[in-house]
Formats: sequence, C-alpha cells, structure tokens
Amino acid sequence: MTYEELLAAVIASPEDDAPRIAFARHVRSYDPDLARFIELQLASAAERRVKRLGRRTVIGAEDRVLLERHVDTWARTIQKYAVRFEYDRGFVTKLVIEPNLFLEHGEWLYVNAPIRHVGFVKPQEGAFPIDELAASPLLARLDSLDFTNCGIADAEIAKLTRSRHLERLRYLDLSWLHLGGQAYEALAASPATRKALVVVRSGHNLGAPFPGERYETVGDDRDGNPDMGWSRMSSEGAALEKKYGYLPWLHARENGCDAFDAAWYVARGLLPVRTPGEKLTTV
Repeated sequence: MTYEELLAAVIASPEDDAPRIAFARHVRSYDPDLARFIELQLASAAERRVKRLGRRTVIGAEDRVLLERHVDTWARTIQKYAVRFEYDRGFVTKLVIEPNLFLEHGEWLYVNAPIRHVGFVKPQEGAFPIDELAASPLLARLDSLDFTNCGIADAEIAKLTRSRHLERLRYLDLSWLHLGGQAYEALAASPATRKALVVVRSGHNLGAPFPGERYETVGDDRDGNPDMGWSRMSSEGAALEKKYGYLPWLHARENGCDAFDAAWYVARGLLPVRTPGEKLTTV
C-alpha cells in the first residue's frame, strides 16, 4: 500500500491500532523517527487505557524530543490552519481553530489527519457561528468539542444540542463560559448530549454552579491544608435526572475519562456505567 492509502486507512479507523502500526512499518525505512514516535504513543495510550490512568500524558520525554525535531515537517499541512494541535497515538488528533476556518477547511483537514477532537477560539470577526456549526456534518466525525472561553452562552448551547450531527460526541468542554441553568437543561433534554460522559466546567465567574459531582476542596486535613475530594450531586442535578433519567456527565467519579479515550471506553462497553436516559428508582 502507498503512503496515501495507509494514511487513509488510519483516518477511516481512528480507534484501530493496526493501521497505525502498518503506517509506522511503511515509513520506518525513510523516517525512522516518525515510526518510533507512533510506536511510543501507541504504547503509552494502551497502558493508560487498560489501567484507567485518567488524564493522558500528552507527550512523553522521548516523544517530545522527536516531535520538536520534526513537527514542522510532520504537521506542515495542519499548522497554518490551527491555533494549536495535539498528537495522540502518533497522529494529530485535536485541533484548536477559529470556527469559520473550521467550517471552510474542515473537510480538507479531515483528509490529512485522524482528527476526532476540535476546540474553538473566539472568531476573529463577528459573533460565534453557532447556527452554521450546529448544522455542519463536520461535527459527525468528532468525539469531543471544546468551547473554552469562546464567549458563547445558554442560547448557543441550546442550539448546539439540537444539532443532528453529534452521534459520536462524548466529551464537551465548556470551561470559562458564563452559563445559567438553561444550558444544563438543554444538555440533559437532548439525547445527543445526554449521552456525553464528561462535561467540563472549570474557571471563574461561571454562572450557575455545575449540577453534577465536582472535584474540589471538601475541608482541611490535619495540617490545615485543603483536602480535595468529590462533592455530591446538587439538588438541581437530581432534578435533571428525575426528569431525563441517568446523565453520565453528572457522575464524574463513575464516568470521568480523558477526551482522547472516551470513544474507546464506549466502544468496549466500559463506559458509561449505566444507560443514558435510564430511569432511576432513587435519585
């Protein structure tokens, strides 16, 4: 198979390691560093997923040396479009990009890398194009969306939840957004976002408190230092589950995982621990 055919196989089966291994074997003769980089990242991903290690190490020591040496070559087709990008399992997997650029060039970017995660920055001009984004079939390829500090609010979140293209979505980062209870209601009401494993809400001045479990200061230890732990779900979260059934993203202790691993856990039936929307006898 040619380089192009092997890359297409990686893109077509993003959760399968076999096409990535075949790609590494193919390039080893003329780019041994790339082959080694892919193998290193595959090994670290396999370990963290099996051991449920949580937040990935985005780049290891040897990986970093290789990437710094070659990033301008390996990511040359991506760099001019992305504000930043992240590798996982040897290939560019996440882009952070201006939303209008994504809508214009997303299909071409998908041809060049197995992108399954996209984050957005505020548009260079005008309002965030939430209507165009929600209507775009480009979303159907994504496991996670990251709207950190994009300036959107409840109305935009509601429009996103009505998209017909969120089949794969399992992870949603809404950090540094000022949201009210209407946003959480919209996330719970939509089957597309109800099934998400994780909704991230970090930052300050966030508006309505997150209704699910949060990892936060729960007291002080014996030395007077902050003692971190999981808070209980709020009454607002319990009310949402009484109305809409089980919501995985309210249960961070049970369903928490990294964005890059969410689809892997779902495909193997490991997460969520209960069926989204399942009626609960006690809430």
